[in-house]
Amino acid sequence: MINLGNDVGLAIKAARRLIICPTYKNDASANRIAISALVNDQLPIATLQTLYNKYWHVDVGDKMMATPQLSEFQFVDGEAVKSESEWYSRELQAGTRDVNFIFNDVIPRVIKQFRLLTGTGQYSFYIITNDDRLIGKFDGAYITPFQIMTNTLQVGSKKLPGYSEHAKDMISFRMNEANSMDDMCAIPISGGYVTSDDDHWSLTDVTCTTSSPTVNGVRLTFKKTARNPETGELEPVTGIVYSEVACVADGDAEAPTAAENWVETAAGTGIYDITETGIFASGVYTVKISKSKFDVAEVTFTVA
Repeated sequence: MINLGNDVGLAIKAARRLIICPTYKNDASANRIAISALVNDQLPIATLQTLYNKYWHVDVGDKMMATPQLSEFQFVDGEAVKSESEWYSRELQAGTRDVNFIFNDVIPRVIKQFRLLTGTGQYSFYIITNDDRLIGKFDGAYITPFQIMTNTLQVGSKKLPGYSEHAKDMISFRMNEANSMDDMCAIPISGGYVTSDDDHWSLTDVTCTTSSPTVNGVRLTFKKTARNPETGELEPVTGIVYSEVACVADGDAEAPTAAENWVETAAGTGIYDITETGIFASGVYTVKISKSKFDVAEVTFTVA
């Protein structure tokens, strides 16, 4: 016999976003969130945002990525495969569980980038619901994401809107374990809203170019990697502050020591000058930018 326990109920709302992450960290341990990270039985939004700001090229094992808002999220269960003969029956293959959902009127790059996950690596997902709960599963002292079966992610070609319907892009994949929802938990997220792109995000790729390096400074230009689909422009990245900048050579980091030594040449251009007497010595420097919501590709410059 078994004990079902006391049913206290679990009234949660529909899925609104997913969080995608590598299944394993760089050290081969599971990528998951410790229950000890909860504060008053809630997960602070800042904990997730720290993981959103990790870089694929540096912290791939710890990285988490929030999807755009989605709709029509559903599970599609496949029946188990059985072989039967009169009174005899044997299950040959367990039932499957597929996940389907739609992105609505998203820019083409979202679909293009999402497709890059197909056939590469092992990934898992959490669900964020309309009532701001993180859906995962309890695993000891951790909240663990649900695994995506390798090579099952399907991302179609970017859709265009029609006369009577907006652009609906379908995404689907198969869960690694059909019954993995049995240990499901729904943890409230504090301090943020699932409908806010300022609270949940995926990093924007940015390129940096350098010019005119001297011992007294260098010019850095920042532009988004993808063109604006409506204007064709590579948009500048503004709002970078001096404390987010480091130029590293031989393990030593040099950075502007004050705001006046880090100036955008004209508002909105994304072109910045480091100007500080004797800030650099001769050598090769790597520019490292740590700005929330952006993944700035590292670039080098040489001071003669």
